[in-house]
Amino acid sequence: MNKIFLLASCSLLSACQSGDPVPVELPASAAIVNGDVCVKVMPEGDEKVMSLFIYEGNDVQHGTVKEFVPQLQVSSEECLPAPHYNWEPGKTYTWHINMASQQRIDKGAYPSNRGFVTRFKIVGEKNQKQLIPVSQ
Repeated sequence: MNKIFLLASCSLLSACQSGDPVPVELPASAAIVNGDVCVKVMPEGDEKVMSLFIYEGNDVQHGTVKEFVPQLQVSSEECLPAPHYNWEPGKTYTWHINMASQQRIDKGAYPSNRGFVTRFKIVGEKNQKQLIPVSQ
């Protein structure tokens, strides 16, 4: 009985390392376009934007979340629609974008969604704003 319990415990503990792929965050691109922040992603197939999360520095508690219902279809050439945000020079901002594929969900494929992230700092004032990428 003890051997069975020991084997079962080891099996359960080792199942956490089952080899299921862990979704990785892919890089999104960010730039200043016509004086506004422009973030772009690379959707695959039928992927649509489910949500985006923007926060300053490391303050994830006070970020801005925008959910898209229905989900937003975008191309790799389009800027994501950002909620009104007061971009302040000298501050660092992070965007997390969550995209999902209904086809992958229907097939039971894992992962059925992908995450994109970009982190940048705003420098300059008004019409002279620039965006500097910051490493993750």
